[in-house]
Amino acid sequence: MYTFLEYVGAMAITPNDSQNLARRVRGISVNETGDVKLTLAEGSEIVLSCQAGIIYHGLAATKIFLTGTSANGIIGYW
Repeated sequence: MYTFLEYVGAMAITPNDSQNLARRVRGISVNETGDVKLTLAEGSEIVLSCQAGIIYHGLAATKIFLTGTSANGIIGYW
């Protein structure tokens, strides 16, 4: 069964190694395929290999790192 996810907002994300995101995002997409290194709400750091045009949902990301991120055009959804 397909479940439709509703997002109420979105923002462009500029990766940054020292600052958290302005708000926690539940999904991300990229305009250019590559890796995205992020921190989840509970503190784990992971790297996602993202394809352009796909929304990766089910996240609770608080930071997107510059170091370790090669994807461009990152959008965060909440």
